[in-house]
Amino acid sequence: SYGNAALSGGTYGLFHLGNASGSTSNVIEYVTVSTAANSQDFGDMTTNTNYASGTSDGTIGGFFGGQGSSYIKYTVDIVTVATPGNASSWAANLTSRRTYGGACGNNNRSLFGGGYGVLLPGTTNGNLQSIDYLTLSNSSSGASDFGDLTALRTYLGCTSNGTYGLFAGGLANTPNTVRQQSIDYVTIDTAADATDFGDLLDYYAYLSACANETRAAFVGGDAGISPSVSQNVIQYVTIDTPGNSTDLGDLTTTRRLHTATSGAAS
Repeated sequence: SYGNAALSGGTYGLFHLGNASGSTSNVIEYVTVSTAANSQDFGDMTTNTNYASGTSDGTIGGFFGGQGSSYIKYTVDIVTVATPGNASSWAANLTSRRTYGGACGNNNRSLFGGGYGVLLPGTTNGNLQSIDYLTLSNSSSGASDFGDLTALRTYLGCTSNGTYGLFAGGLANTPNTVRQQSIDYVTIDTAADATDFGDLLDYYAYLSACANETRAAFVGGDAGISPSVSQNVIQYVTIDTPGNSTDLGDLTTTRRLHTATSGAAS
């Protein structure tokens, strides 16, 4: 599968299989993060979707936006992370239709930044710089504008440690040929424009990200401005200390259009 979305509540890691065996999928699978084993079936999304983005508040998990069979979505599917079952529709929506973005958050707010979708005001589609925020436990209130990233970003890596959210790499323009090297950061509980954090090891898109309280890891993707080469590199930053990334090690193989999440080690 590819075009996946992932989230974690700490114990379980959930994966929505975006495009599985050549078809847009509704399947959600899960693993116990501390136990190396194959995934199990968790339940289904409300509709077949790919290129959604996932995050959780520790209890409720949300899969944001993405693409349906012929349209870009502005809805949010929610699950109870600790209880396998089908997703339900969050009662409110994102500020616009968007896909290929990055999601992160804490136990209070969830953010969805960048991607491709409807440019507001109007109905023209394009690469996005804006960040939405919402509270998953308060579905009566729709998403609101948080601020802007420092640059246009689609197919980016996004993660957080609960205080800061990081948005890294991605494609900058339409047509999508220019990759980003920079990392943005925001304070999740303070709506404002993003600030430059530092740089990745190269110009990257189609990468994924995960984190603990100390480090954020950016994983795989394509590197280079154009053309690009699929990567196996894992790189990291210390989240509370803005700066450039450092090499952490390698994946077992090159990966792109994948996803990552993290949780309790035991």
